[in-house]
Amino acid sequence: MQLLTASTHAQTLNFYRQSQFLFATHNVLVEPNKNKYQESQMLFFADAAPSQKKSIVKPRTIQEIKKLQSFVQQYKSTPGKSLNESIKSMAKRDESFNEFLRNFKAKNEQGWANIIDLTQEEQEQRLLEKTPEERKSEMVMLEEFRRRKNLERYYEQMKTQKLAEAKANGQRNQSLDVDDEAVTRETQYKNSGPERFFTPTKDEIFNPNDFTLIFIDSDSVTNVTALNRVNARRVLLFIGNSNGIISYAMGKGEDYEAAFETAFKKLRQNLICIPLDSIMSVPQHLQARHNDFRIKIFPQMTPNYWGHPIVWKMLLYTGFFHCRFSVKSRKRDPYSMIYAYFAAVTQNRTQEELAMISGKKISQVSYGNPTTNQQNMHANFF
Repeated sequence: MQLLTASTHAQTLNFYRQSQFLFATHNVLVEPNKNKYQESQMLFFADAAPSQKKSIVKPRTIQEIKKLQSFVQQYKSTPGKSLNESIKSMAKRDESFNEFLRNFKAKNEQGWANIIDLTQEEQEQRLLEKTPEERKSEMVMLEEFRRRKNLERYYEQMKTQKLAEAKANGQRNQSLDVDDEAVTRETQYKNSGPERFFTPTKDEIFNPNDFTLIFIDSDSVTNVTALNRVNARRVLLFIGNSNGIISYAMGKGEDYEAAFETAFKKLRQNLICIPLDSIMSVPQHLQARHNDFRIKIFPQMTPNYWGHPIVWKMLLYTGFFHCRFSVKSRKRDPYSMIYAYFAAVTQNRTQEELAMISGKKISQVSYGNPTTNQQNMHANFF
C-alpha cells in the first residue's frame, strides 16, 4: 500500500509539473514521451484559434473575385502601368522581333512563296521555365538593346539634320555630283541592305519566290568574356520549296536585322537536295537523334501530320507527303530538333535507289481504274 501510494503520488507530481510547463510556455506543446534531445529539437506549436482555419478559404463568390481583381488592377508596378498590363506585356513575345518581322514582311513578302513565324510556341514554353536569375539577366539585355537602338536613331537623326541644314544653306555633297532627278533609291543604293541577298547574282539559280521561309526561333544570347558581357540577338531559319530542296541556318547580330542577314548568307550555303519520288516520297523508315531529341519518320500512303507543330511544317515544305512521324524529347530545344530533323531526312532514298541497293523489285506502277474508296480519293493522284 505504501509503494502504491508513493507511485500514485509520483504520477500526480509528474502531471502537475507537466501542467506547470504547459502553463509557462504558452501555445507550445511538448510530447512527454519524447526524450530530452527530441524535446529541445522538436516543438509542436498549438493552434491559438482552430475554428479560424476553416474560415480561411479561397474566394468563391463573384464579389470576392471582383475585389481581388480590382486589387490587382489598382496595384501600380510601374508609373502609369497596372500589374495586369505588366503581366500581359511580359507574356508577349519580344517586341523588337515583332517589329522586325512586320517590317520584313512588308518589304519582302512578295519575294517569297510564304513567310511563317513559329517562334511563339517555343518562346511561351521557355518563358514559363525561366528562373528569377534568367529573368533578371534578360532585363539587363533588353535595356542594352534599347540603348543601342536609341543611339542608332540618334545618329540617324543627327545625320538627317546635318543634310537638311546643308541643303538649306545651298551646300551639296560632293559624292552626289548628279542631278536630283537622277538620284533615286534604285540607282544610288542598288543591291544594298537585306534585299541584296534575295536577288540572284551571276549564274545562281536560287529564287526566293520558290521557297517558304520559316522563323523557328528567336532569342537573346550573352557571351561572357574576361572584360565584358557581349549581348546579341539570334534567329533560327528554315527554308524549303516542297520539292526536296531545304536548308537551315542560325545567325547572330546586334539586332534582328543583322542576325537575319548572317543567317540568310548561311542559308544559301547550306542548301541540300533530297531525292524524292512522286509515287512514294518516303519509301523507307527514317530515324535520327540529337542529344535528347528523337525523331522517327514512317512510310505511309495516306499522310498523317499530327504531332509536333514545327516538325510537320518542315515535313510539308520539304516535300514529304507519304509519311507519318513521331518525336520524343524531355525538353524543348529547337536546335536539337533541327539537327535531328536534317539527320533523318537526308537518309531518304527513292524507290529506284532502294531497288538498286537491295537488288530487289520494290514496287510496280500500273495505270488503270482507281482502286481506292472515296475516303482516300486524294491518293488517286499518286
